[in-house]
Amino acid sequence: MENNEILNLDTRRMIYNYVSEYPGLHIRELSRKTKIPRSTLNYHLRYLKKYGLIVINSEEGYERVYVKKDIGNMDKKLIHAMRQETPCKIVLYVALVLSASQKELSEELELSSTTVGKHIKRLVKMEIIEPAPFENGTICTSHVDKTIIECTPKGREVFYRIAMKKIQIYILVLFCTNY
Repeated sequence: MENNEILNLDTRRMIYNYVSEYPGLHIRELSRKTKIPRSTLNYHLRYLKKYGLIVINSEEGYERVYVKKDIGNMDKKLIHAMRQETPCKIVLYVALVLSASQKELSEELELSSTTVGKHIKRLVKMEIIEPAPFENGTICTSHVDKTIIECTPKGREVFYRIAMKKIQIYILVLFCTNY
């Protein structure tokens, strides 16, 4: 079946266009924003998925919807993280200052250390941030240009950096398009 035949129905086309414009919405949010009841939305999403136009990704209890041709795995991870307020703040802060400790993030973002720690663990698991190598009083903040920051961690303090240069570019693009 051709894409224009699949998208011939106004409701289905509207859903597809909305998912294309706002990738990574979870189904409940998509239902609210499009004002389509969940049962009707689920029917159309199953249809769009069956014909390969969308992908529904389950992660951490959320089913998020993406247009199949536009999105890779790293995109999905970043969009998932950046759609949530606290992980988004953490990732943007680390990207802007190049490297930050859990304590610094907690103070600067005015969040409890426990909250920040929980989100750091998730972001490390998602490979969006990682511990920054520390040697002789300097922290390596980048993979490519080996940017360093002079610093002396206190005790077993760990500093975090963005996991890859490619992710830094994604973050900037997402930040510029969403804010």
